[in-house]
Amino acid sequence: MSGNRHPRRPVILAVILAVIPAAVLAMGLSGGLPGGGEALAGGLVDHRATYAMKMVRSSGQGGMSGARGAMVYEFRDTCDGWQVDTKVYLRLRSGRGPEMESVRLVSSWEAKDGSGFRFRVTEKTGGEVSEEIRGVAVTGEDGGIAEYTRPKSFTVKLPRDTVFPTAHLRSLIKTGSDGGKHLSRVVFDGGTLENPYVVGAQVRPRGAAPNAWRARMAYFPFNSRAQTPEFELGVDYGDDGVVQLVLQDFGDHQIEARITRLEKLDAPIC
Repeated sequence: MSGNRHPRRPVILAVILAVIPAAVLAMGLSGGLPGGGEALAGGLVDHRATYAMKMVRSSGQGGMSGARGAMVYEFRDTCDGWQVDTKVYLRLRSGRGPEMESVRLVSSWEAKDGSGFRFRVTEKTGGEVSEEIRGVAVTGEDGGIAEYTRPKSFTVKLPRDTVFPTAHLRSLIKTGSDGGKHLSRVVFDGGTLENPYVVGAQVRPRGAAPNAWRARMAYFPFNSRAQTPEFELGVDYGDDGVVQLVLQDFGDHQIEARITRLEKLDAPIC
């Protein structure tokens, strides 16, 4: 985890911050919310969470030197699927340059049976739209296909057993609950043009507390032969079901997202 393995432009950094936590934060709410509320099928509950974000380590070698901001994450059951909406506001600094304001809006819908996925990402820099990613994906027994419509039209073949973000997090929940320590899946989340990713996860008990785990995940672009991950993600969550900390490791810098507010949302009547 040392060295500048894959320098990332701030716009790519912002989308990873939005998409990847969106999956693992939902995983962390399997135990319920303050004030009551029953978990939905699959151990997930409708909720809105706010996270404070900051840089906690930088190599100081001319790359990303500063980051601060917030993320608002909303997860809703739609009866036949899951809707996730995330807004990430960041002020980023590269080297000794000025701060750059970046806002990422990420929206996705995933079918509960794993057959379909819709995704939309909008990047705003200095108040102006600087990037858009949109598309749909479908999967079947023999694999699947993702069709991007923005920033340009192209398709990506998805290997057999590719899963979407919520299906992946449910696999992580089951791995921890069953006492497993390792999980490897091909995941498509639509958040970058480098999708899909091979995600290798290690799940370990966290300290002596019961039902408390630490998950560490490494992300490799599926179509890359790189031997080192593009980025890594660590998540601490406990027996109350709430994610306490998300640490994103890009080699030359680390960014932390820590929960500051949690709201229960009304579940649908299906």
